[in-house]
Amino acid sequence: MSVAGTDPVAAVHEICGGPADFAMDCAGAVAVLQQAASSVGMRGTVALIGGAPAGASFSLDHMSTLWGKRVVGILGGEGRSASLIGALIALNKQGRFPYDKLITSFPLDQVNDALEASRAGDVIKPVLRMPE
Repeated sequence: MSVAGTDPVAAVHEICGGPADFAMDCAGAVAVLQQAASSVGMRGTVALIGGAPAGASFSLDHMSTLWGKRVVGILGGEGRSASLIGALIALNKQGRFPYDKLITSFPLDQVNDALEASRAGDVIKPVLRMPE
């Protein structure tokens, strides 16, 4: 199966064999919020974790919410960090959550480059490396 070059929603549907049951946005980018919402099917849940800019908004087709689609804001792992992190580590060990592919590292002196890459949507999660 190859999902390279397809739109993100189609890629999720291909990987999942149809709409996903759950989607998480950790980027806080409005385009990603919209893709996450479009990726889940009836009775699907979209978890919003990333912090979009103040005043940012996105929309859903009302019919999709009538079929049970839920949008849930998540604050600080909802107080279940130990179980959440453990579950993510287990998924990573199974090859189902390759978080390392979500991270792009920048040296601390390239903080402005990291911010710009994040703003432009060129990276998912910029991480600054401290000098040794």
